[in-house]
Amino acid sequence: AQLNRRVWELRKQDKRKAVVLSIGQVVPHEVMGMANFNKNLFVGVGGVEAINLSHFIGAIHGMERMMGRAQNPLRDILNYASDEFLQGELNLWYILTVMGRNATSGDLEMKG
Repeated sequence: AQLNRRVWELRKQDKRKAVVLSIGQVVPHEVMGMANFNKNLFVGVGGVEAINLSHFIGAIHGMERMMGRAQNPLRDILNYASDEFLQGELNLWYILTVMGRNATSGDLEMKG
């Protein structure tokens, strides 16, 4: 996993001022299983090498076994990198939404 240098260098600043927001909607993704969360940081702004490597790992494991699944080998790699290298280093906030049915009305609504 790699991280954009500009994002990583924020850890040198006062953590109260340097906030990293990762905003997105949780949706099925053919390579990561589910889009967003730490994928935005490691792959989304990580650069072309991160994109290519994630697609390679997804192809090896089998994209049909990853699509729509939150638990898979590639997600495990990114979760490990988050736990080992980002926790305590960045003032990182995830704002995630998901679409779902309202239990009472049955209408589609955004949650999160």
